[in-house]
Amino acid sequence: MQRIGGKSAAEKYQRKIEGQLAAGVYETKSRKDWADLRVEYETKILPRLAPRSRGAAKQSLDAFEKHAKPDRLSALTTATIDNFISKRQADRGSKPESLVSTATINKDLRHVKAVLRIAAEWGYPSKVPKFRMVREERRLGHVVTAEHFQAIYAACDKATAPARRHFEAADWWRALLMFAIGTGWRIDEILSLKWEDVDLDTGAIITRAATN
Repeated sequence: MQRIGGKSAAEKYQRKIEGQLAAGVYETKSRKDWADLRVEYETKILPRLAPRSRGAAKQSLDAFEKHAKPDRLSALTTATIDNFISKRQADRGSKPESLVSTATINKDLRHVKAVLRIAAEWGYPSKVPKFRMVREERRLGHVVTAEHFQAIYAACDKATAPARRHFEAADWWRALLMFAIGTGWRIDEILSLKWEDVDLDTGAIITRAATN
């Protein structure tokens, strides 16, 4: 806390802060540290995410702590983020003799940025540093050929699950395959679709942010 001597000095300091606030340049001196923030984030925010997203977030935050060794939130800068990227790029990948992919690094950056944005909303850090994402190569995923799709479709007759429903397991899998190849949706999106999000009159389907 800055000590203010005298009424005139206090009024001058008040006008200074008001001017900074009006100009959008006022910065608080937060004493909050990263460890406290992570505990609070994992307590208040992570439980709202899907299980897979919770696990990915924790892995990314672990990697950030390993390389960036964050302490005071007010000390985190763009240089901190760039230094993390540099060290993260030297980590081993999932395959033998490989390095971690740029997609994984960018995933880490997105999770760290999300945490710091929430911290800023809570009034903790002075500002969120700039994040420079790593450029990724745009590649198409593995394409299912017509022959392979036909073989998968034919193999639906062998399916035994889901069972004990008002439909055959083979019909369920055929419907899933046709919907997937016709829309390009991911499996979580398809399985989370509800009838109230389908308009058969217009042919419109809504996919929710929580599952896409």
